[in-house]
Amino acid sequence: SAMVLCSAKHKVGAAERQIAAIGPEHCRTQISEIAMKEKLFSWSGDDFAARDYKYSHTLFKIEGKAIDLSMSGEKKLKEAMSGKTIAVLQHKLFAVNKTWHVYAGRGMDERRASIIKRAWAWTATYDVFIYHGIPYLTKEDGTDTSALKPSLVVKAGMWPFSHPKQLRVFRGEDGECVGKMKKDSKSLRSMVLDDDVYKLKVGPNIDTALMVLVAVAIDEMRDSEWED
Repeated sequence: SAMVLCSAKHKVGAAERQIAAIGPEHCRTQISEIAMKEKLFSWSGDDFAARDYKYSHTLFKIEGKAIDLSMSGEKKLKEAMSGKTIAVLQHKLFAVNKTWHVYAGRGMDERRASIIKRAWAWTATYDVFIYHGIPYLTKEDGTDTSALKPSLVVKAGMWPFSHPKQLRVFRGEDGECVGKMKKDSKSLRSMVLDDDVYKLKVGPNIDTALMVLVAVAIDEMRDSEWED
């Protein structure tokens, strides 16, 4: 029987194909549960550690900059074991809709995905466009997704204008549920230390590294909305 990922209504079935942006090696055959915690007292910006919820070992580290003169909010995604940078997340300045790009490749300059907040949506909605090159767009290229369909769509709950503490991830506009992102604000650690804790559930054949960066990008968009 299919495993329940998002709700009784949304069950994970057999994935037709992999959705990979950073690499197929980050796609698993079973549901992945990942816990993300913001590092306390970090001197390098909003740093996160992403660990396997079941086995407790760290999978990825996300490092930012406390002082970013470029205003790009650049964040590096590193493999925990090797310390190797496998992707970079950057904020697109002066975009009509809030936009973050994911870059990877040898020079970290191949645009692999874009996370864009949808305008005029009833509830908070984020479209994730995945590019399959070749050649890939670069950092100098513009952002025109008018002819593209999102590979993933991240949606908040039923209530409009509400703070999206829980979001569901769907394959395309009308596809099945393939993931869930939830902010854990109930723990004592979260309340006392204001330490954000996120729990991700990622369906089979979905790029776990990409999903971690999608969660970080949405967190950044949320923070900027509170500051506006």
